[in-house]
Amino acid sequence: MHKNDNLTDDFIKKVKSLGKQNALNYLLSLKEIDNLIVDNRESYWDERKPIDTLKVKKFISEIEGIFLNEKDDFLKERYLYLLIKSSASIKDYKNVI
Repeated sequence: MHKNDNLTDDFIKKVKSLGKQNALNYLLSLKEIDNLIVDNRESYWDERKPIDTLKVKKFISEIEGIFLNEKDDFLKERYLYLLIKSSASIKDYKNVI
């Protein structure tokens, strides 16, 4: 478990309680991609796990659809950031530009 997971989960619960479904969906997407690409080693000396590029590509495909249909400009910008971050994590630089 990452040290910030409890804080993140509490924040997600708070957003959910406010009925902000679009913001909640974004936060859940952010958490999903972070679980796929962020280095969560317990120790610097532990071997780093490789990124599952197939899962990241599937995530990118899903987020592209959400991005195209999102009406809120702020959330649309955040989804674009997720697309850039996800593509860069698998060295798909043509989609980063």
